[in-house]
Amino acid sequence: MESAEIFLWAGNILYLTSYLVSGIFLLRILSIIGGLALMGYYFLVTNGPLWQPVIWGVAFFIINAVQLYLLFKSRKPVRLSPQEYETLQRIDPALDHKLYRMWMEIANISKGTASENIHKDSVAVHIQENGVNLVNAAGFVDANKREPKSVQLSQNDELLSWNIDELKTRLNELPELRTFWQKLITEQLFK
Repeated sequence: MESAEIFLWAGNILYLTSYLVSGIFLLRILSIIGGLALMGYYFLVTNGPLWQPVIWGVAFFIINAVQLYLLFKSRKPVRLSPQEYETLQRIDPALDHKLYRMWMEIANISKGTASENIHKDSVAVHIQENGVNLVNAAGFVDANKREPKSVQLSQNDELLSWNIDELKTRLNELPELRTFWQKLITEQLFK
């Protein structure tokens, strides 16, 4: 068996194995290694390098490497600051940290003792020591019921508010977050 054939066998066995694994992360790694082995074969064949398969192999390598990087990046855990973690615990400890971070990216946050006015096109979550209250939930559900509200914050209270249309766009992008929001509204309705 020639050394080039070893690359051919190794590459195809790695490809076959990559199709048998269930995890996308391992599939990408095996595809990259298998593709590199096949590129070695196409480069070392006795008639000289076969450049077309080598070039295609490089293209597939780049695609798999980029996808592997994006997959690795998406699996990286979100680290919350102590304040963010405390707020999350007061809202819903079961909410995924990534979803919480995406939800909070578009939030306006008020803390401490003050009177806050909620614009008629906004919805808010008032976080108090004894629980969470949704402000202007009716306006979120029905545009005809939108009206400005006023909220008095105590010392340890937080008020998270969102523009309703911006929040609805975010909820349409993230079904898991939409499910959480529906749960929050349902809990408020049946308090």
